[in-house]
Amino acid sequence: MIARWQAWIHRAEGGAPLALFRCVLALTLVWAVGEVMFTGALDLIWVDVNHGGYRRFANPHALVDWLGGATPAVMWGLAWTVIGLSIGLFLGVGGRMTPLLLLITFSAVDINSHAGGSYDLMIKNALWLAVLCPTTATWSIDAWMLRGSPWAGRPVPAWARAIILFQLILIYWTTGVQKVSAHWVPGGDLMALYYILQQPSWQITDMSWLARWVPLTQFATFTTWLWEVTTPLWLVAHYCRGTAERGGWLRRQIIRLEVRTWYVVVGLAFHLVLLVTMNVGPFPWISLAYYMVCYSEEELRTTAGRVVEAVRVRTGGGMPARP
Repeated sequence: MIARWQAWIHRAEGGAPLALFRCVLALTLVWAVGEVMFTGALDLIWVDVNHGGYRRFANPHALVDWLGGATPAVMWGLAWTVIGLSIGLFLGVGGRMTPLLLLITFSAVDINSHAGGSYDLMIKNALWLAVLCPTTATWSIDAWMLRGSPWAGRPVPAWARAIILFQLILIYWTTGVQKVSAHWVPGGDLMALYYILQQPSWQITDMSWLARWVPLTQFATFTTWLWEVTTPLWLVAHYCRGTAERGGWLRRQIIRLEVRTWYVVVGLAFHLVLLVTMNVGPFPWISLAYYMVCYSEEELRTTAGRVVEAVRVRTGGGMPARP
């Protein structure tokens, strides 16, 4: 059993999903830090009160302390460093060292617990995963320098994609099992999402019109809770797809019913609704980075080929080839 498990997690596959994960993570960091910089909020939320900020940072990050404290010069310098390193991460230069330096510098600027959220932890987790995983194996300057082309990838071990997906599923599942109020769980009033959408601190626009659609929000509340607490099945479906050659009735049914894809579709729909109804910072974008590893490169290529063929047929390019 151990030998089979080792063979499964070390099997080689294409590195494109890891590259997509790296690129979306980099863009999320540029957006998250750039928004603070260019909206004029940096001097207020990341600078000590003695230098113009609104609160005192008695125990800032060790790097901030070493550089001289949370002064405007230090915090702006660190913020620009994050932007520069994020561009390097997007381009895929520096291998594992770039996300490691990003993890340190982003942690240094993210010193105000009043101005952040769980998405900051998701970003830091993603950066650490980028340190562990070979995200520059393809679609990168590193690949260009080593193999003569940025698209000349090398095989990567399957465990790299699996641990990123495992982190995403772990986040969702632990979030779901902590939803124990009567407004969330079945048997209660299922009003959690309705109440959340009425809070001005989260709203993008006035949502009072939802009072006419309370049953819809109750259904969405139940669906969200059920989806989150059952996400371990997503991990099982991922494993079943990766071991399809072993057969077995249950494995075949899970693959046939596309359990894995249904979890992806519901999750993406959840984040799309958040994006258009609530201001939750970079949470939807960092979540999207994790979704980049839901399918292998081979599966992505197959799907893309089918889409291209379908478009070609619909636009009069000819009939698809018969098997």
